Amino acid sequence: MISDRFISVVVPTRDRQNQLERLLMELASQSLPSQFWEAIIVNNASSDNTQDVLEKWKGRLPNLRMLKELRVGSNFSRNRGFKAAAGSLIAFLDDDTLPHPQWLERIFERYLTLDTSTDCLGGKVQLNFHSPLPRWYGPFLENYLSSIQLGPDFIPVQAKALCSANLVLPAHLLRKIGGFDERINRQTGNLRSNDETLTLLKLEALGARFFYDPAIKGFHQISTDRLTQGYFRRRAWWQGRSDAEMELYLSGKNSIFHKVIWPNVYAILKNPILIWMAFRPCRGPGKFKLALQGQLLLGRIWGGVLALLHIGNKTALKPESF
Repeated sequence: MISDRFISVVVPTRDRQNQLERLLMELASQSLPSQFWEAIIVNNASSDNTQDVLEKWKGRLPNLRMLKELRVGSNFSRNRGFKAAAGSLIAFLDDDTLPHPQWLERIFERYLTLDTSTDCLGGKVQLNFHSPLPRWYGPFLENYLSSIQLGPDFIPVQAKALCSANLVLPAHLLRKIGGFDERINRQTGNLRSNDETLTLLKLEALGARFFYDPAIKGFHQISTDRLTQGYFRRRAWWQGRSDAEMELYLSGKNSIFHKVIWPNVYAILKNPILIWMAFRPCRGPGKFKLALQGQLLLGRIWGGVLALLHIGNKTALKPESF
């Protein structure tokens, strides 16, 4: 008999065969007995040996299910996974996030006191760097690396405080809103963000409750190629563009100028050095922080312009009654 807290772990993956191998090893070592969970790995049109890795692990991990999603995009893959899931709870991991050995057991136990039909849960995401940190690195960069560390206690939080690297959502709620919003997708060649945030805000508008539990821990693997100024500049610019895109879907096209374009243009006019810094190499964290602020503002402005040019009048979200 499947428990009312049966957990379906859903992991989208694309062209990360080595990271996927490590993740499968960690899932195979979970302390929660296999009859209480399943692992659904969604191969998102990978061009490497991802499928070979999955086939190899099929015999080692008896509760492993393999799916394919040919449309390239993070939310396409998440939806493909959750729609096939048997669990009342859907636990999402990124393919470069390794769960603590008791990750699933602690999720299972936490839902002894949470409602499996209405309550959403996020865990701690700790950064694990694969190389020494550069001299310009500072704590302000952690948000760009999906670090989630909200203190030592189990607490209620707002939806936007959590991220898909370590996230548990009731399947009932996802079905109610039709899954993840597919208008925002991170794809190869971009660093689009907020792909899960828009969906979490929809759930919050319906009345879902959100909680953070630091005991439900994942370790986000930060490869050396991310520890470059070029990566973080692109990441900040795409974050700004994604912020504007999300505002379009939340508030509508008519609010873009007043809520996105003008406030960010005004911020640049007040501090024009941010534009100068946005494109200059930086030796220390203080100046690099200014550089990323400049990239973020520019991304929001450009994203706002694109939103204004968007064909059709996008209206604000209208949540159904919960």
